[in-house]
Amino acid sequence: HTGDLQNTLRGHHYTVYCLELDKRHIISGSVDKTIRLWDRETGTEIRTMKGHTNSIRCLKFDQTTIVSGAWVYLPFPSLLFFLAFLSTVY
Repeated sequence: HTGDLQNTLRGHHYTVYCLELDKRHIISGSVDKTIRLWDRETGTEIRTMKGHTNSIRCLKFDQTTIVSGAWVYLPFPSLLFFLAFLSTVY
């Protein structure tokens, strides 16, 4: 690789916090509460996944499944925990 720009991925409406990739895909998680699956070669968005109620803070991908996490604020004083989702890609 030359270090040259290969693609610009356009789709998220706010900051991207996390990325995962393999030889075929890029997976991104954002403040806009979505996870997007991209074709790595073309930069084309394949799918948008929704479900979190707060910013996506982390994700992990293993070819068929995405595990993602986001902070969740509860109505109790100073109570905060991390919520994780599983999403099957194919």
